[in-house]
Amino acid sequence: SAGQEFVDLLGIDARRITKVPPAADGFAEMDTDDSKFPELASRLNITAPYFTYAASYEGRKNFADLMAAFAEFHATPVAVAVRTITDQLGLDPSDVILTGQVSDEELKLLYSNCVAMVYPSRHEGFGLPALEAMHCDVPVIGSNASSIPEVIGLADAMFNPCSTADIAAHIWRVATDEAYRD
Repeated sequence: SAGQEFVDLLGIDARRITKVPPAADGFAEMDTDDSKFPELASRLNITAPYFTYAASYEGRKNFADLMAAFAEFHATPVAVAVRTITDQLGLDPSDVILTGQVSDEELKLLYSNCVAMVYPSRHEGFGLPALEAMHCDVPVIGSNASSIPEVIGLADAMFNPCSTADIAAHIWRVATDEAYRD
C-alpha cells in the first residue's frame, strides 16, 4: 500500500521500489509475566472485559469514529446486560481508559487479556499494532483501508472505517460470536 502511494502520488517507477515490511518479531518473542496483569489492570482501572486500540491521536487513526461506533455498540442489549451485571457486582467500569504511553511489556499484557483489538485507522503505512496484537493470539478487527488489509488478511475481520455502524457491527460480532473470534 505504501509503495503504491509512491507510484500514484510521486510518479516513481514501481520497479525502483523495494518493499520491506516491518515485523513484530521482537514483540512476539518478548517474554511477559502474565501474573503482572492484575496489577496493571488495577493501575489502569480495568474492571471489565475490554477492547484495545493502540495508536496516537491523529485524524487518520479514526479515533472519533471508533468512539461513535463504541457508543452504538454500548447501546446493544448485550452491552446493557454487561453494565447491569457489573452494577450488580458493585463494579464501576470505565468505558474508555486512556493509558497514555505504556511499555512494550504492558502493551503485550493489555493485548493478551483483551476481547479483541480494534484498528479503525483510515490510513497506515503498515499497521504494526494490528500485527503485534495478532502475535499475542488476540482477535483483530480493522479498517479495510490503506495497508491494513495486507496485515489482517481476512475480509470478514475488516470494516469500512467511515461507517460507525459497520465498525459497531464488527465490535458486536467479535464480542458475542466465539466462532468468529476463533
